[in-house]
Amino acid sequence: MDEEDGTACTTPLLEDPEVEAESQQPPRMGLLPPSMSNLDSITRKEEAAAFQSHFTLRIPTSTVHFRGNILRIIDTEQEQIILQQKIPTDDDGGMDSKKAKVVVKRLSPGTYGYRMLRVGYALIAILFMGFLFVVCFQILLFLFAALPVEAGYSSSQSSVSGLAIVSTLLSIPLMIYGMSSLMSLCSAFVVDAFHGGALFRSTIVEVMYMMVFLVIPMTTFAVALMAGHAESWRLTSGVWGILVLILFCVWGLAVTYREVYSCFWLVEKHYFQGCDVQLLTSPSSGANLSWREKMRHLVKIAKKALLLTQTSRYAGIWRERYQVTASSDAGLLNMDPVEQRKSIYSWISRISVFTDKLKFFKVLEVPKRVYGPSEVRDIIPFVTRDNWSMQRLWCAGDTRLHSVVVARGPSRLTLDQIKLSSWVSLASTLLATLLAFGGLVWSGGGVTVSIIVAVLAVFCCIWPLIGNNRRMLDMYEGVRSDTNQSDDDERGANTIYQVWKTVRVTEPTEYYCYFRVAVEIIFLFLWPFVSMCVAN
Repeated sequence: MDEEDGTACTTPLLEDPEVEAESQQPPRMGLLPPSMSNLDSITRKEEAAAFQSHFTLRIPTSTVHFRGNILRIIDTEQEQIILQQKIPTDDDGGMDSKKAKVVVKRLSPGTYGYRMLRVGYALIAILFMGFLFVVCFQILLFLFAALPVEAGYSSSQSSVSGLAIVSTLLSIPLMIYGMSSLMSLCSAFVVDAFHGGALFRSTIVEVMYMMVFLVIPMTTFAVALMAGHAESWRLTSGVWGILVLILFCVWGLAVTYREVYSCFWLVEKHYFQGCDVQLLTSPSSGANLSWREKMRHLVKIAKKALLLTQTSRYAGIWRERYQVTASSDAGLLNMDPVEQRKSIYSWISRISVFTDKLKFFKVLEVPKRVYGPSEVRDIIPFVTRDNWSMQRLWCAGDTRLHSVVVARGPSRLTLDQIKLSSWVSLASTLLATLLAFGGLVWSGGGVTVSIIVAVLAVFCCIWPLIGNNRRMLDMYEGVRSDTNQSDDDERGANTIYQVWKTVRVTEPTEYYCYFRVAVEIIFLFLWPFVSMCVAN
């Protein structure tokens, strides 16, 4: 059995009854037929080139030659997908690639014990996350409790400290952002613990997770029992908590380092190609540089990354939504925007006072296209008749607007499924509006406020959603009414999808970006920190 690195399948997958019939025959002791035993390296390279692993796969796929078949093995978190390609032989004993077909198999390589182990990891991580959430919530609670004290509503302090009130208010955004970022890291840590350290997959990481979550706590508990300790469970829990805390800190630092390194690598890759020194993309070019020269180069990359971040954050953007029907032959059939959104901030940034006099912004003569994460990653979910789910659609939120809906072909959605999708999205909006309206009535908000909220919900949420569903239904019926294509022809399968096109119309100037950074550091960090140190 030969093994080599392979990749994700991009060829059509067809059912093969002959392969299934042969798979039920007795094995041939793992021997390859004569026609497969003399495969040359050129054929193997061509086979590997046809399958390429996408970067979204955590584990690269493998290609295995076994019993006259070519197996492409795709491992996911919970299961294993096997693409079994049978290459039959002709009368002369050679390979007949024209008759090659692929059969898809799915299996679960894990056992119940393995799953229980991962569930145990996740439960311990969730318990740790709960304790950390309580600590963060208490810090924020003390921060808000300090406001009435500084305002003089306390028996111990009757005077009003305006400086302390302003400092406390300025520290709230930074504390909330920091605590929310910490909770995001905790959530990712729980998911990674459930997957057994899949983010940094290596043998060392697996051993570390097993030692922290299982081996050391169980050893501590066993030793404490043999020593006759009165509170063995308390000692074991303390050791367990300390180990998980240390592991979380190391994991968080590793994630932060990976994100910073990836950011610097990407900036250097796209904006420093003309430089002689490329420390990250080509480490050998900086082998003879001194420490100061390397730091100077990294500072340039950091400045460029900071400018790119500030430009993206404070630029004025316009968004256009397209509903497109497409097929493999005709391409894009309809590119008229059905909705345009121009933010108020984009209009403000185009005022002559900010562009000509203050030089805060510059208006772009040609709008610059801005690509979102899903567009860069090229990951679009497909909705077919078989994988359509009403409950998944209910919980999808705005992501359903970016899904590709198959409207013609064997996997097409039915008209009832399209209509039910529209009713589900409309019902979810009505339910949320009704819940908000009931909360206002229960809290005594008044009839006027309730009517205003109801009117805004109808004109801002419900009515645009009805129009969107109506246009989607009309487009689907238009594709279905095309009699030139058959539903049985897979090559003529039409799809419907929505595209959000984002363009940048204004950009902040360089000095305005640095000005905003200075304001944020001084007023949101230095001022509250110095005030806290002065007030002890």
